[in-house]
Amino acid sequence: MNVFLDENWTAKLSDFSLALTLPEGKSQMEDQVMGWPGYLDPSYLHTNIVTEYVDVYSFGIFMMVLLIARHSMAPRSDMRFIDIRTYVRGLQEKGEFIETIFKVGVRDIVEAKRCQVDKFVDLTFRCCEKSVEKRPKMIDVAKELKRIERSLDDTPAGPR
Repeated sequence: MNVFLDENWTAKLSDFSLALTLPEGKSQMEDQVMGWPGYLDPSYLHTNIVTEYVDVYSFGIFMMVLLIARHSMAPRSDMRFIDIRTYVRGLQEKGEFIETIFKVGVRDIVEAKRCQVDKFVDLTFRCCEKSVEKRPKMIDVAKELKRIERSLDDTPAGPR
């Protein structure tokens, strides 16, 4: 809802009304929990502690949404909602996750570029780790996305 594409298909973010800045030299701070259901870091929900990894988790959920073209809270058959991590974990357990993203999220990808999608998927899951210590820092996420983007430019197009 807060991501727009410009005429060059460049993503533009809007609405930073809930954004917090960690004070200089601080790696965390306590604050009232605010944000969109489905995107909130579980550790933040339980502790009210904002760390540099809260945004990493939310960004990982955003990447998951992009991959499978579903909202962060997926409807279930019983009219309740299930968070996207649980939904994706269910797809993985049934061996349907990769098949789903290639059907829905990246249906027009050529076989030669599947490796880059696999790297994006791996990064997505690392960002959404429940354990904060296992998540990359946001600067490392940005660097890895740049590497993935550059490798897309370097990959031969293959048959269409």
